[in-house]
Amino acid sequence: MRTDINTNTISEGRRLTYWREAVCANLVGVECVANPRTGLKGRFTQLATEDGYAIARLRADAHQAVRESSTLRKSGTDFYMLFLQKDGEMNVQRDGKDFTVRPGDMYFYDGRTEHSLTFDTKFDHLAVRVPRSIVEKQWGSLAQVGSFHLKAADDAIDQVLMPMTGAALGSPNTSNLPAVAKSVFELFSTRAFKDPPVPLGASTHARLTLARMTRLIKQSLDDPDLNVEAIASDLGMSRRNLDRLIATCGTSFPQVLTETRLQRAAEMLRHKASAGLSVTEISFAVGFENHSFFSRKFKEFFDISPRDYRNASELGIVHRST
Repeated sequence: MRTDINTNTISEGRRLTYWREAVCANLVGVECVANPRTGLKGRFTQLATEDGYAIARLRADAHQAVRESSTLRKSGTDFYMLFLQKDGEMNVQRDGKDFTVRPGDMYFYDGRTEHSLTFDTKFDHLAVRVPRSIVEKQWGSLAQVGSFHLKAADDAIDQVLMPMTGAALGSPNTSNLPAVAKSVFELFSTRAFKDPPVPLGASTHARLTLARMTRLIKQSLDDPDLNVEAIASDLGMSRRNLDRLIATCGTSFPQVLTETRLQRAAEMLRHKASAGLSVTEISFAVGFENHSFFSRKFKEFFDISPRDYRNASELGIVHRST
């Protein structure tokens, strides 16, 4: 289903109500507040499927969107959302913390999260919604972290994600929407776990330990004998202490190792530089000793086989990273 709403077609006195109803009914439940003297002008375009996938673009004047417990009960929480900020700033208040999502940044959150989004000036951003069951199955690490802010570190928004979502919104056909939404989340996950996000409750020491452990894993990714004892030794701590710290970040050494290998395999399957390698050769290159085991884990993680993933990338359904 396609939704295209422009408040310029609505009388000034009803614009805020119209915007609130459009966004709440079609994308996510929030309570919108705007300056009564200036009102609100905005454009909302969305493509959505009946089973919970959606891609939307929101361009509007300054206002505030609040998602609290009463709103959660009314609108439901069975989804994860990813905001891609193009222009303007989005100030987020969540769990007693404040941060600003600037152009090029991304904000990922669990639909169960209460928060307040404040736009002090005009803004332009994209939102991608994926059902909870899909995220928990395909991107377990994202689901475990729940909600986090990822600062811009490259041109992923302008070069890859914006064109991908823009192309989807430009089509009235929803049949490819789930594949596009999954591709966006997959690319976001690949970008996010270059610098692993962790829950707000994890200590600074645990966060740094997870980041150091992940870097060491990446440096030895092709070693099929890589184990937690070797990593713990390199970090100057016991295996028991390492396991305990990483557990507070909602993950474990085997999970980080496997997912890092799978993410690297996905990158190689997307890149032209690896086009001459077979899927089996790629699985060995990232440290899997058994190709059948690799294929099964890849399918569990990405919800698609390695071979089909490569074919989809070549067709442009899964874009290659830059």
